[in-house]
Amino acid sequence: MFIIYPNPAHDEFTLVSPAELENTFYNLIIYNSLGQQVHQEKISPSSGNIQILSSTFPAGIYNVVLKSNLTSFSQKLIIIN
Repeated sequence: MFIIYPNPAHDEFTLVSPAELENTFYNLIIYNSLGQQVHQEKISPSSGNIQILSSTFPAGIYNVVLKSNLTSFSQKLIIIN
């Protein structure tokens, strides 16, 4: 599991990746409530906490997914304006 804060988010949010992914590359993918991909980036093992600007996303409920070759984690995010 990973941590997203603040949740609900306004201008930006921080993602704390799980210990299981601290030594591997993984993809961060964000989907809107319609299942459309709105953000994707590849994260390196040395990135630590990731800050994402959410001010460009419309208000709503999003699904944040972390995927590696071995595992996948998912969590809901609420963005307010």
